[in-house]
Amino acid sequence: KEKDHAGFFFNPLLKVRTGKVYVDDGYFYDDIIGEVQSNYSYDIGGFSAGFGLGHKWLFNNRFTLTANGEIARNLGGFNDDYFEGNSIEGRFGVVFGYRF
Repeated sequence: KEKDHAGFFFNPLLKVRTGKVYVDDGYFYDDIIGEVQSNYSYDIGGFSAGFGLGHKWLFNNRFTLTANGEIARNLGGFNDDYFEGNSIEGRFGVVFGYRF
């Protein structure tokens, strides 16, 4: 029995992220205390909202090929100093599949 599970699709997107990024910038020299190692961390917690679009093709009622893309706007309390210019995230993909 053939099923029609191919075509254009749209999906809403909500993404939650948590965690910290640790950075080791090496060493620098301070006139008062001497050589200092520069280590710091920053929080990347927050969430994103957006949407996704894609298209699914079905071949011989068994094999599938899907191309999709998503775009989301970051809406969190992360530090803008480290994410400069990255308030919008994109994600693109191609998926090959087999229907059972």
